[in-house]
Amino acid sequence: MSPVLLDAPDTEESDDGDDGSARVVDPASAAYVIYTSGSTGRPKGVVVEHRQVVEFVLTIVGTFRLAPGDRVLQFANPAFDVSVFDFFSALTSGAALVQAPVECCTTSTGSPN
Repeated sequence: MSPVLLDAPDTEESDDGDDGSARVVDPASAAYVIYTSGSTGRPKGVVVEHRQVVEFVLTIVGTFRLAPGDRVLQFANPAFDVSVFDFFSALTSGAALVQAPVECCTTSTGSPN
């Protein structure tokens, strides 16, 4: 597996601002939408705001006292809402994100072979 270097010199420059600063995001703006059928059986989208993601991730980092040198196991499908826990708790705390082998996550019984 090759590392992804987001700050590598050959990474394309952002056009967000002339000074290289990041774009400011309104905390109430949508971070993503979860589609669920809930109890009705009819699909509907539920908007998750940036502030909700930030509060959730900071709570996880604090609860588990994640810090550089720790490891977070990434086993949730990235298309599943709970993957926010895996990805962003590691990125926010400086912990390493360790991906589970795909075989562990895709068996028909839901458990490792």
